[in-house]
Amino acid sequence: MYGRYRPYPLIAKWNSTHFAPLRGISRRMTRFFSRRLLVNIAVVLAALGANAFVACERIGGLRDSDDATLRSMSLLRDLSAYRSALAESLTQLSRFEATGAAETVASHDAREAHLDALESGLRAQISMEPGMTGSFDALVVRAAVMRHDSTEALERAHNAAPSESRTWADTSFVQLGEDQQAVDEELSALRARIDTATTIALDRSAQASSNAMLLLVFTMLAGSAVLIWLFASHERTSREKLGIPRARHNSNECFRGMFEAHPVPMWIVDRETMRFVAVNPAAIAHFGYSESEFMSMTPGHLHHADDFS
Repeated sequence: MYGRYRPYPLIAKWNSTHFAPLRGISRRMTRFFSRRLLVNIAVVLAALGANAFVACERIGGLRDSDDATLRSMSLLRDLSAYRSALAESLTQLSRFEATGAAETVASHDAREAHLDALESGLRAQISMEPGMTGSFDALVVRAAVMRHDSTEALERAHNAAPSESRTWADTSFVQLGEDQQAVDEELSALRARIDTATTIALDRSAQASSNAMLLLVFTMLAGSAVLIWLFASHERTSREKLGIPRARHNSNECFRGMFEAHPVPMWIVDRETMRFVAVNPAAIAHFGYSESEFMSMTPGHLHHADDFS
């Protein structure tokens, strides 16, 4: 009885093209998360690199300051030994004046050899310290004068007769004392330069450590800011992801409401089997079939065979 009736069907054919936008969104989200992961790794690597750089700077600074301290201690120790060896001539002259026993030539030559060795070692160490060579040269000049006066006093002591007066030793002792004072002045100037160089090296090491610490703090703050931004972005993206299915659900509900309330007969069919999968109440009222009957039918059952000839 309904075979000749031509309805106004709205046939929705579901296929894979309906899901293409969703697949595009999924791919973009995957790319975003990949970039976010790479940024996280980059931030962590930057933090590790900053820590390693600070550690290297601090270790290098400590090594430099330790080297400078050791060099200064070695220089000061050798300078003290150098002065003590020079002052030994005063002790020997004083003993000769008191007892008449002069220093042996072998002892004097051994002291001179010791002074030469100390002088050579000090010159090698001083050459590694910028700006100190001139001060050491001035010290060597003063020491050479004292050594010359000491040698002359020794020769006179050896040539003196036992009964000869030793009053000349007082004059030589005063001369050697003045020589010793001049040596001490040059030693004080050289020690001051060594102390200044050591202080500069320590200050430079402390400044390098401070700069490295500032870099570490800046890197940590910048890394924290980037991570906070990434977490906030991730939170926003997560909310957007949650909003997509919610929007789909709302859209489906809206479509279902329109589908159910529409006065025109409407249905949805399966693309492969062409069987009805859903019909609205208007179609049930219009064609007189129940919903379960529609589920076993196709759109062809609603038309007369002549409609397709």
